[in-house]
Amino acid sequence: MLKYSTAGESHGKSLLALVDGFPAGLTIDESFINHELRLRQGGYGRGGRQKLEQDTVNILSGVWQSVTLGSPIALQIVNNDYKLERLKELERPRPGHADLTGAIKYLGSIRGVLERSSARETAARVAAGALARAQRSSTSCSIGLPPISASTLPGSRLDSSRAGTATTQCITQTN
Repeated sequence: MLKYSTAGESHGKSLLALVDGFPAGLTIDESFINHELRLRQGGYGRGGRQKLEQDTVNILSGVWQSVTLGSPIALQIVNNDYKLERLKELERPRPGHADLTGAIKYLGSIRGVLERSSARETAARVAAGALARAQRSSTSCSIGLPPISASTLPGSRLDSSRAGTATTQCITQTN
């Protein structure tokens, strides 16, 4: 079983992912992870940060000569636009964001919640997911969905012809 955790803030020095559970002996292609990071950057609705983010992954541990060692794999994505120390605390939460909910839950600053719940922070998750995807392609593992009843989608029908063609690899709903 693969487990991952992330660390780092949106505007911090770097984002980190620690992936545990990889067996020894699997080949890891760093360029594949970087390709997945580039796909993340091109998503719909991306703002000005997209031009600043030229993400590349640094594999810090768990891999030697592109082969996994069986120990946890540490991934780092350096933020070229590091500015966390220069940012001020927010006085009020931003509408449509996780700021208010997070500040209430953690009884802390809005800035702290914003830094961990931003779209930028997902880069570490994409890097960890790319490792899982690479492992899946190097083994006989396959991932499937449980049967879905069309009756649970009133007035709709499922179109599975596009499954596996989208980046998210999911069955789409058509009307």
